[in-house]
Amino acid sequence: MTGFDQFTDMDDVWGLTERVESLRALVTSEARAILQSFGPEAASLPGIVNLAHYLALRHHDVRPLQRALMRHGLSSLGRLESRVLPTLDAVLVALAARAGRENVVPLPSADDFFAGERRLEQATDLMFGPPPAHRRSRIMVTLASEAADDPAFVADLVRRGMDIARINCAHDGPEAGVQ
Repeated sequence: MTGFDQFTDMDDVWGLTERVESLRALVTSEARAILQSFGPEAASLPGIVNLAHYLALRHHDVRPLQRALMRHGLSSLGRLESRVLPTLDAVLVALAARAGRENVVPLPSADDFFAGERRLEQATDLMFGPPPAHRRSRIMVTLASEAADDPAFVADLVRRGMDIARINCAHDGPEAGVQ
């Protein structure tokens, strides 16, 4: 277990800063190894780099750290999927300001911080086309087994706004798809 996993409520902002710095260094190091497994071109793809950082982060139990950050009014790291390092860097900048220390990392720009969301939106548009004019999100429906035998039911879902259908194969046996 690493130091950031053992955070206690007694630690001060200095100790919390050290733990976030340690987590950032660990995530960065482990992500390099993950990136190597993706192939040589992976390091040049920002989405893949962020995915490697996310996978590295999720190898660790950061719940004690999250609780401590929340207590200080900082990000709980709970929604950093699309921006792992920018979130850790923003937390480090906030902790440095609170502790009266110099920043060890620069504050991420708004472009860097929200780049993952832009990539996700672009990929969504590429996959599903532009969003409907009357709403920002797409509607995904998990089809019930009965939908396989009722094309009119599926057509009605499309008329009502379904953009994509999901088939959950975990509920039926192999005989369900054989007719």
